[in-house]
Amino acid sequence: MEMIRRIIRLALHGHSFVILDVPLLYEKSPLLPFCHKVVVVTCSRAKQIERLKRRTRWSEEEILSRIAAQLPVEEKAKRADIVIDNNGTIDNTERQINKVYRSLQASRFHWIVRLVFLTGVLFLLLLFGGLVAFFRWIL
Repeated sequence: MEMIRRIIRLALHGHSFVILDVPLLYEKSPLLPFCHKVVVVTCSRAKQIERLKRRTRWSEEEILSRIAAQLPVEEKAKRADIVIDNNGTIDNTERQINKVYRSLQASRFHWIVRLVFLTGVLFLLLLFGGLVAFFRWIL
């Protein structure tokens, strides 16, 4: 609930998009229906294991168990709107990220979301007589 509240606050403060890092988005997250675009970052299984070994203190058995608990990265990539290949150099990955950023920044979808959200909120507040409370909450 707190994450949703923070997303709403960011939208109300003018941010055109919010990036969520949700490792099990496809497997368990209730947030998927609220995501307009899903970006999946892929790399080979060997690179994934190597990076997890460097970043964590997990045993190889634990790493393999955690990977097995997730959808295969190939399946995630099929479902994604955007795929970033993280097998290459840092420069290559940064170029892909910058391209995605520019694309999201250029999108005007956030205006539609804001309009629908604010229309719904105003309707409910007018219905329940809480317009003053709404403006106090916003300001």
